[in-house]
Amino acid sequence: MKQLSAMNPAEEQVPLTFDFSAYLAAGETIASAAFDVGVWNAGVDPSPAALLVGSPTIFNAGTAVQQHASGGVDGCDYRIRCKATTQGVAPARVIALVSLLPVRNA
Repeated sequence: MKQLSAMNPAEEQVPLTFDFSAYLAAGETIASAAFDVGVWNAGVDPSPAALLVGSPTIFNAGTAVQQHASGGVDGCDYRIRCKATTQGVAPARVIALVSLLPVRNA
């Protein structure tokens, strides 16, 4: 699991970028993506999905996904999972990448 730089919940909105290029076959791109969020191992947040801002964006010729995050609870470590559905190579696949986002007042 990739660890991201800590985000300040009171001051920042950060882009979370997931690069799937190493996992895609020739001619395969991302058709759609969805994110889910949970508290990993530190802190308590009754609604971790509220960390996500807006909708994900597919970019870089269909090989990467970006989602913005803001807020959260100071002291929480969030597990951010991006599930991408592919196109261009049959059958379509679902590929998931996971990162850890610490949220700290600093």
